[in-house]
Amino acid sequence: MIRILLVEDETEKARVVSDAIVNASSLNINCLTHCNSLVEAKRNLQNNYYDLMVIDLNIPTRTDLPVKGGAGIELLQSLSSHSDKYNIPKYVIGLSAYPESIEGAELKIKNPLWPILKFAHDESDWVHGLQSAVRHIVTSDRPPFVTDGRTYHTTLGVVVGLEDLELESVLALDPSFKQISVRHDPTRYFAGTLSGDGRIVDVVVAAAPKMGLPVSAVVATKLVETFRPRYLAMTGICAGVRGKTEIGDILIADPCWDWGSGKLGVDQDERERFLNAPYQWRLNAELRSKAKDISTDSEWLKTVFMEWEGERPINKPRILIDAVASGASVLQRRSAMDAIVGQHKNLIGVEMEIFSVLTAAEISTAPQPLAIGFKSVCDFGDENKNDGHQRYAAYTSARFLKKIALAAMAPSLEIPEEDPLESAV
Repeated sequence: MIRILLVEDETEKARVVSDAIVNASSLNINCLTHCNSLVEAKRNLQNNYYDLMVIDLNIPTRTDLPVKGGAGIELLQSLSSHSDKYNIPKYVIGLSAYPESIEGAELKIKNPLWPILKFAHDESDWVHGLQSAVRHIVTSDRPPFVTDGRTYHTTLGVVVGLEDLELESVLALDPSFKQISVRHDPTRYFAGTLSGDGRIVDVVVAAAPKMGLPVSAVVATKLVETFRPRYLAMTGICAGVRGKTEIGDILIADPCWDWGSGKLGVDQDERERFLNAPYQWRLNAELRSKAKDISTDSEWLKTVFMEWEGERPINKPRILIDAVASGASVLQRRSAMDAIVGQHKNLIGVEMEIFSVLTAAEISTAPQPLAIGFKSVCDFGDENKNDGHQRYAAYTSARFLKKIALAAMAPSLEIPEEDPLESAV
């Protein structure tokens, strides 16, 4: 979503200008931030990045002071001379009803990319100029997004490790998902929304072309750098620890580590010995709390169980939050599974990608997303491993993705009682 800052102290002029901006390309009013003083404008520019700033050349220094001639020019000069202090908008447009103010701005602000438009209620030239700029910004507002270290452009990014059933299960959550292309990037991305209970969250899903830690790490990093999500999630299927989990159980990784990390050597008797080094990532406390709340919702879990149209296991799924290990190999041997179980007494699952996705989030450039990894049990990583429950497991994991997204990541859709522009004036 593009972000526009309007700096204007007159109520009616602010309304007219905001209407011109919003109507330029059917923009949501939430894309517009309005302030009416020099101090407020500077504070916003210090804390946020804007694609466009529209500023009156004559505004108060503070809201409790009268209008100061040329205060808007003063702000533009500050942006030019203190570029390290402010997030300079991509585009800047000055407005004034007074020819002398426009002439003064053109003399002091010698930047051909920052036009000054003459405002008049009964003229439309400024409207055409402003709306042309807005339409250009909307048209060019596409990934990859340039980071300012603060601004998120997407609410939720999702990585799946299999392009068929795991991806299909996520896309089946809502008909809004459509494939989108990113210039110079062959990764398959799908954008859509998840909604329910008066809440909505925008989502971008990236499908890794192959299983495994390295590929998922690269895909997760590209998703973060390209779409700047506030949250990052990994969903899919995994092997559960027999006796602790059942088919379809949703396992949330906390903690998570690479079970293959360590040193392979020999002991004093020249026998091969592996010394594991389980450096762990932990789940964010707020996301953990929301997941725990969902785990106690027996009615929702029953609904998920009953709405599956294929063959179901005996028991409805559970949500378990505990240790999950990631590794580079598919497991189909009880002894290999037992060796990993020995790394953590509370281990509940083993899979191939979550640790890399959590790592990508942890060490990404700012702003970093909050990450969560969860998968559903489709087998137990032993000699009895088969593919019979993969689709069911992918389904329960995808359903949890929607549930946690709406519970923990989506703002309320409640309509404010007052117009946000009017209340800010």
